[in-house]
Amino acid sequence: MSLIELNSITKKYGVREAQVIAVDKVTLKVEEGESIAIMGTSGSGKSTLLNILGLIDSVDEGEYYLDSKDVSKLKDRELSNIRNKTVGFILQDFGLVPEYNIVKNISLPLEYQKISKSKVNEMVNKVMEELGIATKGKNYPNQLSGGQKQRVAIARALVQNPKILLCDEPTGSLDSKTSADVMEILKKINEKGITLIIVTHDGKIADYCKRKILLEDGKIIEDVLTYN
Repeated sequence: MSLIELNSITKKYGVREAQVIAVDKVTLKVEEGESIAIMGTSGSGKSTLLNILGLIDSVDEGEYYLDSKDVSKLKDRELSNIRNKTVGFILQDFGLVPEYNIVKNISLPLEYQKISKSKVNEMVNKVMEELGIATKGKNYPNQLSGGQKQRVAIARALVQNPKILLCDEPTGSLDSKTSADVMEILKKINEKGITLIIVTHDGKIADYCKRKILLEDGKIIEDVLTYN
């Protein structure tokens, strides 16, 4: 079975005349280690689909199998536990806590796991070293550049060694050079076997991925493999 299998999933918001179908009967398979760009205009359902994949949004209809487990009927606590161990998130606005220093921001996903303080420090130091921010541990987010903030966000997403990395417009707040630097980091992460799924409206960013999915009105209208 594939790492991810969506079988005719639908997600609706609102009721009656105000109801919007954000994701409409989407069927999708994702193999472990793939790199996928999800594209589409504003309102096409990209972020909703990403949130469903990341177990943040539930589905109204259909089935979602993650690692052969049907997660579409699980309760919030079970979903939270699976999400924390399996999925890393990277957001456009970085999602850092301004009152926490960089070490504390990166260690947040580990707080609710039964891991010793020394092991947490070891895991945080390792990922900071890999991302070239080892000297920034005592700094706060407002003391970093946009590129450094995104490296911190990537470190936080990677610290628990997830199987899947989900990115929602990860370069949307960055200039073109910094965007390219961040995408090279994400590409190397994917080459280590972590499944990478990126929501983007930028064709240059999508070109880093080997598969492109185009959404329109909540439906997949194109799903192609590239040979970059």
